[in-house]
Amino acid sequence: MTVAAASPTRGPARIWDYAAYNSEGSKLSPSDAALLADHRNYGCISLVCETPDKALPFVFLRRRQYVSYAQLIYCRQPSDIIKYAGPIGRHLLTRGIPLLAIDCNGPIKGLVGHFMDNKPKFFKGQRAPRLGDLAYSELAFFGDYVSGFRAE
Repeated sequence: MTVAAASPTRGPARIWDYAAYNSEGSKLSPSDAALLADHRNYGCISLVCETPDKALPFVFLRRRQYVSYAQLIYCRQPSDIIKYAGPIGRHLLTRGIPLLAIDCNGPIKGLVGHFMDNKPKFFKGQRAPRLGDLAYSELAFFGDYVSGFRAE
């Protein structure tokens, strides 16, 4: 769990809600735009992080246990959330979401927060899904009712 808003800004970035993002002439690929639109329709928070040279997709599921937080469902690379955690966290803070939960195997250097190793990860097949990619998983569709957490 991280307080992303407290993370430093590591480069110029503007955060947009996908619904308000003007995709004409954008740097967002058609596949990223489709992913953001799909997950927005599932009730997720779809954000675009626009930098001077690219646009990055981020998808979060709004959750609540004792306090509201957002769980990262999708980003292109785990390094993207580390680099842009500050602006993303401040954007989410304006929506009443002070914390982020990020899929990781240990503490993440450069983020303010606490590593919690309390949920095993299960997968089928030879390779585990990459970190930061829970897009089109049951979590994005249904939330996590098994463990007692619920999507808001």
